[in-house]
Amino acid sequence: MYLMVKRILLYLVIFYVGFGLLLYFKQDSLLFYPTEELNVADVRVQNFTNQSQTIKAFVLNPGLDDAIIYFAGNAESVGKLTDYYRHIFPHETVYLINYRGYGGSTGEPSEPAFFSDALHIYDQIKSQHQTISIIGKSLGSGVATYLASQREIFKLVLITPFDSITSLAQQKFPFFPVSWVVTNEFDSMQYAKQIKAEVLVFIAENDQIIPPEHSNKLLQILPNTQSHYLKNTNHNSLTNSAEYSQLLVRFFNKKP
Repeated sequence: MYLMVKRILLYLVIFYVGFGLLLYFKQDSLLFYPTEELNVADVRVQNFTNQSQTIKAFVLNPGLDDAIIYFAGNAESVGKLTDYYRHIFPHETVYLINYRGYGGSTGEPSEPAFFSDALHIYDQIKSQHQTISIIGKSLGSGVATYLASQREIFKLVLITPFDSITSLAQQKFPFFPVSWVVTNEFDSMQYAKQIKAEVLVFIAENDQIIPPEHSNKLLQILPNTQSHYLKNTNHNSLTNSAEYSQLLVRFFNKKP
């Protein structure tokens, strides 16, 4: 009996350690879903060079005083968003960013790479516009929150944001100390208090990917924030709702 218990415990330890190693080595493939390159007719492409990598951006309505930088979700193809954002923001220049390894951009996706590229893009376009605002969706909310904490931002929109990737992963794997293995933390809680811009947050009622409690944790420390809880929406359908579009446009059209 003792030997059997000892053997079971040994198997459990092997399984536990093996799972941790699997999670460590597979975490990037669980977090990042690079999209294929799209060529979009009648849309300007601007390539930014940072750390010897080329970051491809679609530029809508170029040359206007006010600009918006859009950071997408982890599997979102920004090339498919050009008509939508060109339509709802006719008075702003919109930069739709393809992350490293996404949509024709070179390099490999990672938190340090995304953060560095965000700062670089902001610094490159700053002199061309009077104001720069940011929209970040899902994974992009982590990039947007970081950038807004480091640079002067006019307005910030966070769509289905999270407190941190570590917190999300811990909820999915409660039996394992994921903080030991997560390398791309995207810890928005760390940066939120430094944000001075006016903030708009969208939360989906039925979000199974980023449960609302993770957005609410971030809301508690974000200053100067208004939030909207969109009923009958989920993580992917929220931005398809008419209410989302109306609130987004109203936020940007509101005078400071």
